[in-house]
Amino acid sequence: MTYEGRIATFYWSELEKIFKILKPEFNFKTRKSKESSRNYNASDEINALLNYGYSILESEIRKAINSVGLDPSIGFLHEITQSRTPLVYDI
Repeated sequence: MTYEGRIATFYWSELEKIFKILKPEFNFKTRKSKESSRNYNASDEINALLNYGYSILESEIRKAINSVGLDPSIGFLHEITQSRTPLVYDI
């Protein structure tokens, strides 16, 4: 299932074009950092804002899952690893 990766590549390349028009001084290139495929350390202002927004969204989804009694450690699409909550990222 490589659909998500292909769509993400297209999405971020198109979003880069939009950000270059709206705020060229922000220098947004991609969501991936040089160190890894995950962007925990934002390399520019756009990534910092995206990280902040994603953390708020993750928190809200986690609260919703807990409020209905689902187990966030059991996911369908994301792998199950210790101390992770794949259901949050599936949703």
